[in-house]
Amino acid sequence: MARITNLTFLAIAFTLLTNSLSALTPNQAAVADQVNSVAVPSGDLAAVVEALGGIPKFEIYETWDTLAGEQYTTMMPANHYVTRRFIHHLYNAIDSAWNQTIRWPDCLNIDGWALGGGGRAFLDGDSSAEGYKSDYWDISLGCQTLLTPCLLVGIAGNYAQDLLLLNQGGRTTWKNGQGALYGAFHTDYFYLLADVIGGGSVTRLKRPIAIGEISRKAESHPKIWQGTFYGEVGADFNFCEFMCQPFCGVEVGYYKSKKIQESGADSMNLIVAGKSTHTLNTSLGVHLTYDCDAILIRGDAAWLHDFGSLTSNVTNQFQSFGAPFTVKGSKQGNDGVWGVLNMSTNTADIFNLYAELTGEIWEHWSAYGFDMGFSFQF
Repeated sequence: MARITNLTFLAIAFTLLTNSLSALTPNQAAVADQVNSVAVPSGDLAAVVEALGGIPKFEIYETWDTLAGEQYTTMMPANHYVTRRFIHHLYNAIDSAWNQTIRWPDCLNIDGWALGGGGRAFLDGDSSAEGYKSDYWDISLGCQTLLTPCLLVGIAGNYAQDLLLLNQGGRTTWKNGQGALYGAFHTDYFYLLADVIGGGSVTRLKRPIAIGEISRKAESHPKIWQGTFYGEVGADFNFCEFMCQPFCGVEVGYYKSKKIQESGADSMNLIVAGKSTHTLNTSLGVHLTYDCDAILIRGDAAWLHDFGSLTSNVTNQFQSFGAPFTVKGSKQGNDGVWGVLNMSTNTADIFNLYAELTGEIWEHWSAYGFDMGFSFQF
């Protein structure tokens, strides 16, 4: 087992302390403080501390980042976006049923629908963290029925895979499954809709660590459980073939991650504390629909506001030394804009096809996607 003499350790500790005092970010300073708190180390930790002491000052910042476990700060934001996409899939299913109802007023059968697509999302780095890029795809399936000409109820499920390419190093693929109960009430003048969603996500994360000549990979299996309520109210204004629907939406969510214990990195393995958090988001926008006979063209635009309840920060601790410390993640920002261009057509009396482009932009976060789907009557 490697050992360090007291004199050597004091020299290394002085070097690490000098570096940590000039750390560029809170994450780097937090890790440096944990290493500096170690008494005379032994075993694998002694080899790590000795390697840290030999790293030039201008390179030590990147080393602190590789040890911090910043990758875990992406868990909540990435899964939240999957839920927001599912909410939009549910709206498309409801909107398709309303359009069919206008054309077939006697239709009271069960409608089935499917919608799937993919796209990319980007979380920019800021003064705290590096962010990520993601490639995702998802599919939603559901069925719904009109209990009255104005009242619709339905049930749906969603499966998504989200490949995150982490700018700090490593990659992970989140596998997310959710189910929903939803309903809508629509008159000639206004509409109300509500979704209740629940599900969970799992992944395997491999986090690279580089300390001088030492190279390791820490592995873990994060899990998240989530529940969301979304409600929307809007008004209808008809102008011949053109419909304008200003709306307001509210999303309230709950996300819970289990405690994570890494393996494979010896003394550099982390424990990531379990976390529960709530979301509160609002949207204010408009749905614009133009009916040109066989084709319906819909454009959506909205201002989105996040009340800052979904924090990306995590609490980490090295398994073999130190105390818990906070690691901060990149923030998407509190305000964003969202847009959709949707085209649909009825190819038969009971069959409807649609396709759409989506996009949204926040201060540090952006995404775009493409979806295709269909609905039919049993």
